[in-house]
Amino acid sequence: MTINQHKSFNHLLNSRVEEAAHPEYKDAVVRYMHTREVDSFHDVPSPTGSGPKRKVRVTRDQKDPSKVLRVVEKTRIADMNIFSPKRLFDWRISVSVEVPEPSLPPTPSLLTRSKDRISYSHQLFTVDLTQVSQPATPDQQGKPTLHELEIEFKDARVLLAEAAKEERGEENQYLEMVQVFLNNVRMLIRNASDP
Repeated sequence: MTINQHKSFNHLLNSRVEEAAHPEYKDAVVRYMHTREVDSFHDVPSPTGSGPKRKVRVTRDQKDPSKVLRVVEKTRIADMNIFSPKRLFDWRISVSVEVPEPSLPPTPSLLTRSKDRISYSHQLFTVDLTQVSQPATPDQQGKPTLHELEIEFKDARVLLAEAAKEERGEENQYLEMVQVFLNNVRMLIRNASDP
């Protein structure tokens, strides 16, 4: 998306935070958090020494690079691309697994990127509005700043537990949870501003 669309989403989401702070507001609270982080990506040998290398991401605090926030191996399971010809945005549903790594990778960084992120938390979901920049280095050319919007389940285990109940024919909230997720996506796309 463009920087103007980013600003428009930021304004829309901030207005939801302000509405939720009003004493008469009766729905679930909307909270936000602003973070600035730096990700570095590393190729790491598999634990057995054979097989393909693993991709490990190290996330550090941008103000204090010595402070490691997370070390994870992220594996993409599947993507589903949704085309919305009557809207300004198409979108993608991605399923990934992030497994914490016990230590920092011994290999040098392949790529570094900075993230300026505002996260909005509401009920089961987090909405991340992020500006991603990739600085120029001797090995790689800098890239233009990207503006991203992502909606995630806060705890995918809750969704998976409801899906398992659905498969067993037990009473569950799986379809309602998916419907609320899709409604959030549609609401944001409907409110997208022109570039």
